[in-house]
Amino acid sequence: MWPDTVSIAALQARLGLDAGLWDEAALAAVAQRSLTNAESNEWAIRSGGSSIEDLLARSLYADPLRKHDIAPVSDGASAIVLAAGDRAREACERPAWITHIAHHIDPLHLGARDLTTSPSTGRSRSDHAGRRRRAARAVLAPGS
Repeated sequence: MWPDTVSIAALQARLGLDAGLWDEAALAAVAQRSLTNAESNEWAIRSGGSSIEDLLARSLYADPLRKHDIAPVSDGASAIVLAAGDRAREACERPAWITHIAHHIDPLHLGARDLTTSPSTGRSRSDHAGRRRRAARAVLAPGS
């Protein structure tokens, strides 16, 4: 038998806590911010910002995680409809244009990586920063 994703997430959280990379209050602050932001989203599965103290008082679900720390099973689902430029303009007033795509993931399997780091986050951050620099140069030097 292999641990499920919640158990691996709990192990990852515990490793970070034990290494002093974050604390339980930081975990609760992320959940509190997300739950508060979700209040204005009618499609949110969970919403309602509690105080950090209230969140920390809730019982553990998979030590050291509480239920509000764990993404709902439906989290991560998405869909996109792609259309050529002329069809996109027919379909809506302001179509969005894909100018870049990148996909970065970290292996979930135990032993495949240090669970206290997220190399894919760094790669995504670098991609984003590079796009912002190129866009700024284009604005500063039009026509070049």
